[in-house]
Amino acid sequence: MNCFSLEISLAAVLPALALAGYVFFRDRVEKEPWWLLALLFALGAVVYVPGYFACRGIAGGLDALFASQITYDLQGNPTYAAPWAEFLHPALVVLGTVLVQEILKWLAMFLPTFRSRQFNCLFDGVVYGVFTALGFGTAENLLYAWQGGWDALLLRSLTTLPGHLYCGVVMGCCYTLWLLYRTAKQAEKHYENLGLVQVRKPIHSGVWFITMLLLPVALHGSYALVGTFRSGVLDAVYYVCNGALFVLCMLAVRRLSAQDAYRGRYADALLDQKYPQIRDLCTDVEGELPGKPPKEADHE
Repeated sequence: MNCFSLEISLAAVLPALALAGYVFFRDRVEKEPWWLLALLFALGAVVYVPGYFACRGIAGGLDALFASQITYDLQGNPTYAAPWAEFLHPALVVLGTVLVQEILKWLAMFLPTFRSRQFNCLFDGVVYGVFTALGFGTAENLLYAWQGGWDALLLRSLTTLPGHLYCGVVMGCCYTLWLLYRTAKQAEKHYENLGLVQVRKPIHSGVWFITMLLLPVALHGSYALVGTFRSGVLDAVYYVCNGALFVLCMLAVRRLSAQDAYRGRYADALLDQKYPQIRDLCTDVEGELPGKPPKEADHE
């Protein structure tokens, strides 16, 4: 079915733009430049294309692998010869699809912003994650709208787009925490080299880097897997949980926005908490820290 039209295209794009605008206006400390946000949104949409073909390739390879266990009726619904295949096949398809999509979204978010001096506030990571995820979701919405019409667009707008939103919020939060702890870790190493502190248990940032990928994959994969099973009860649970997660996501955005502040202050606070003596040891007469790492370490 070819449903390409201006009306359905606008309907596919506007929900994502509305959500992106909401998050943008919640960025209260220092607005991100429009060109960076447009770039992230566009990159999110662009990486959907290789992701789409990669996911089709994964699904096709798994269909071939399970060919002896699957038969299809005239409507294309699968029937499995063994109970284990009925669970394992869709689970592997979902896992492969979700991994590809979340890694591509992460790359589209991470590469333009990791060294950016614009990334100087706690809420910035959420903004970057959301704009990238919504760009990806917009491209996906457009494809399904053009192929399936208004019914497909409505279903995707109520389920998949909110899913991309809260995965983007989670990824962005973990991204900020990773850079926060990474900045504190670099400062700690710098002070250790100056002989100002003795590090017995260094600050670790790697756990947040891993969480930045694994948590969105787990979140995305759980709701995507439920949607693959033909069960009225599971479908009802899926829609209720999806709506609840969307509401929680909106509340989390409001709370994170209210707690926004410049990131470097929190990195300093982590060091002050671990080494209460550090400020007394290395504060000069102007109240600055002469041993503070170079600016590129904290992106300020």
